[in-house]
Amino acid sequence: MEKLLTVSIASYNVEAFLRKTLDSCIVPELMDELEVLIVNDGSKDSTPEIAREYEAAYPETFRLIDKKNGGYGSTVNRSMQEARGTFYKLLDGDDWFDPEGLKSLMEALRTSTADYVISRIRYCEDGGGKETVNDPRWAHLEGQTVPVSAIDLEFTPGIWHTTVRTSILKEHAFRLPLHTLYTDQLFIVNTLIWARSVQFLSCPVYCYRIGRDGQSVSRESRIKHVDEEMKVVGRIVRLYAESEGITEENRPAVRSRVNLYYYYALVTLLLLPPSRETYRRYRSFEKRAKALAPDLYRSAGFYAKKVLAVRLGGWPAYRHFAGKVENFN
Repeated sequence: MEKLLTVSIASYNVEAFLRKTLDSCIVPELMDELEVLIVNDGSKDSTPEIAREYEAAYPETFRLIDKKNGGYGSTVNRSMQEARGTFYKLLDGDDWFDPEGLKSLMEALRTSTADYVISRIRYCEDGGGKETVNDPRWAHLEGQTVPVSAIDLEFTPGIWHTTVRTSILKEHAFRLPLHTLYTDQLFIVNTLIWARSVQFLSCPVYCYRIGRDGQSVSRESRIKHVDEEMKVVGRIVRLYAESEGITEENRPAVRSRVNLYYYYALVTLLLLPPSRETYRRYRSFEKRAKALAPDLYRSAGFYAKKVLAVRLGGWPAYRHFAGKVENFN
């Protein structure tokens, strides 16, 4: 490995945001240890031209990778192959780093023995407004490095919190599906399976832009892309059921994360107008999960009241919830 940290920036038509993203990686004392891969996913705007400016100005840090459009997963696939850093972190082309947080992260990585490093994020309103540091449920572990088995069952990191040791990506290589949303969920599960220790930092590093139209977490987007979400979560359930990397020590933490994705998928089906076809799809998904991973099926029922209610109440309970669910609580 030639660098301490590889940052993979998925970039598709982000000319309005990319300079802010790349500027947040320019911290003079870190440049020698930082590799920034700007993966241009077939943009039709000036995204690649902006990236070339930074590559020319900082050739030892920034590198443009041009590729045909394949969706978010394809950008991660490519950067995982090319990463030269000891650690690896994802950054979307419309988000950015807190420079002071990046300094703190790099300082921690220099001596870290962990497979996973978890840091706080800022939720930032699009177009300005207040930046709020979230209060993660694992705050009581901040400042510690612990085995995965020591993590409580509310351990639910997203890609925005996570920095992963690159050797996991190299030794247990996986590929994410193309032209599919929600592949970040597969990334988290694939890497968490092989992690044996986690370090928790108190510094906010990632600044996540909220309020943009069409974001994949919006109600409208989840309804539009329900087939993609069900495809991804179906793969996650199978991965959980069949992976040889899940030890008994880390199974509870992995199951906790998979539970959340499982629940989100079922709730997305409940966002749709009620119909017999959707109900059959809901039941079919649950039936497959129960056959593949009975422990996951059982725990998902206790994880969320809606899931348990539909299981026990059948079609009447489904009709009660379908089309009326407003959020994932």
